[in-house]
Amino acid sequence: MSKAPVAAAPPAEGATRRQWLTLLVLSLGLAIVIIDGTIVNVAIPSIRKEFNATLQQLEWVNSIYALVFASLIVTWGRIGDQVGRKRIFIAGVTVFVLGSMMAGASPTIEFLILARAVQGVGAAMTSPSTLSIVSATFKGRSRAIAFGVWGAVAGAAAALGPLLGGWLTTNASWRWAFYINLPIGLIAIIGAALLINESRETNRKLTFDIPGILLIALGIGGVIFALIEGQTYGWVTPKRPFTIGNWTWPS
Repeated sequence: MSKAPVAAAPPAEGATRRQWLTLLVLSLGLAIVIIDGTIVNVAIPSIRKEFNATLQQLEWVNSIYALVFASLIVTWGRIGDQVGRKRIFIAGVTVFVLGSMMAGASPTIEFLILARAVQGVGAAMTSPSTLSIVSATFKGRSRAIAFGVWGAVAGAAAALGPLLGGWLTTNASWRWAFYINLPIGLIAIIGAALLINESRETNRKLTFDIPGILLIALGIGGVIFALIEGQTYGWVTPKRPFTIGNWTWPS
């Protein structure tokens, strides 16, 4: 009795060279965003010495980046899904590089705080786009490998930040902790323009929860402001008046 022919197993689904290069470009963008969350810590003494900054100002340099990043990351993720993830990724890295240039060239501590906020906006645009593009670019088993690489890059970048910041501060200047982002960011922008395929969500209409965005920003900002400025303005008993516009507390 003849045996029925056995169907050949489908070939394993693998990623192309272009897809792996796309992952490399995304990893560069993700790395500079994560590194800048920790690279400033070891540069704080040099920044304080150069600008004669107060402890509160130094805390704002360190915290404003994470504050803006956390407040806008969900919003920019949704915008990228609708407008185009590649477009938002390139725009985000561009804003991040601009903020890095501003931070490296800061003439005052106040300008440095502003530059860190600009970096936070760029980071919020870049980070969710990297994960969305990985999901849209890879399929099957290759997607799991790509996600693993993405997570490994994020973890390694967080650990590398203090080491890189300390080396640059010791051997060059604290300003190079920001200038180092320029060549990496430019490579990521050019690579994204050449390699990444545009993708977007077409099944849902773009909507914005403006009250939610404002409440998240005010809530996180209020907690951070209290932690940083509480010793200045007082926790229970006011030590000095706090003024915003025409409103002063205590009145």
